[in-house]
Amino acid sequence: MGGLLLFLFVGLPFSAPWLSGIFGFSVQHMANMIGIYIIGAHGLNLLTGYTGQISLGHGAFMGVGAYTSAILFMKAGWPFWLSLPAAGLVAAGVGMIFGVPSLRLRGLYLAIATMAAQFIIGYAMRNWTSLTGGSGGLNVDRPSFFGFTLDTDLHYYYL
Repeated sequence: MGGLLLFLFVGLPFSAPWLSGIFGFSVQHMANMIGIYIIGAHGLNLLTGYTGQISLGHGAFMGVGAYTSAILFMKAGWPFWLSLPAAGLVAAGVGMIFGVPSLRLRGLYLAIATMAAQFIIGYAMRNWTSLTGGSGGLNVDRPSFFGFTLDTDLHYYYL
């Protein structure tokens, strides 16, 4: 059992680039998307699994972070490496706006409050077209770290 866990957590992430050479780059892109969704699922697991509470707004807060990072990087001209933690702070701030009034809520009432946050944030993202691009979203240039451009799915995988 220990060897299997060691392979899953250490060996598999490093073998994924070679798997994309065998199965094609769509597998690499899928691995990138799975990694992003694992981050969101882990946050939901912390809330649901450890406290027993239900949140239906996690997707909205991930969206706030994604849009903030893209806006800071593309429109404000911030470096990519600086826009990522700033986006996390903005998403945490928006979470506080909805979270502080919901501190005393439990069960179904918390689920309804977080679902309201999901709808409100989604509505704002779709209709604030001058900032978010509306339903079409934003086109983001390829970021670079210290002169190294992240221009392939393999680079995003290691990010």
